[in-house]
Amino acid sequence: MKMLTVAQFKATFGHVVRVGEPVLVRRRKTPVGLWQPLDARQLRARQADVLRGFVKLGQSLHHDVAHRHDEYLYGKSA
Repeated sequence: MKMLTVAQFKATFGHVVRVGEPVLVRRRKTPVGLWQPLDARQLRARQADVLRGFVKLGQSLHHDVAHRHDEYLYGKSA
């Protein structure tokens, strides 16, 4: 796993995406995030469901679509 500063990560984002290796992003010496590529097979399998939710994102009173989006991408549940 690579470790990059925030500035390095922003500057080389295109290369990072092409390589597809997970990257630990840090600010000075403190880790602030982990970037990892999405598996294309998983993304295609749920693509219709995720995109259908984005279309109605502004119509959700309880932000349930945003919670489903976060749950899918980050594995979090509200």
